[in-house]
Amino acid sequence: MQRDSYNPVLIYKILDSSLANNPLIKKQNFTLGIMTEAQLEFLELYGKNIIKMDSTHGTNQYGYLLTTIMVSDDNHEGLPIAVFYSNRVSSDVLNHF
Repeated sequence: MQRDSYNPVLIYKILDSSLANNPLIKKQNFTLGIMTEAQLEFLELYGKNIIKMDSTHGTNQYGYLLTTIMVSDDNHEGLPIAVFYSNRVSSDVLNHF
């Protein structure tokens, strides 16, 4: 399904800036969240029961965490529906998902 002007960037905040729509994310946080159209379709199809999250560290020179948001398909296999890079993972940062 093609959506008009779909933007895969869910959230982007550089260091030392603020977001008007989410004041809980501190100025010292870097945040980038990406979800493709195909991933959005998987979320709509399989995301009604459970959504999983896995974070890993040490993947880059900046110390940012890579968080993958996943759903399970009909075979109970994980499908990544979004990726999220940030120097911190908490509910206020992940609220955009």
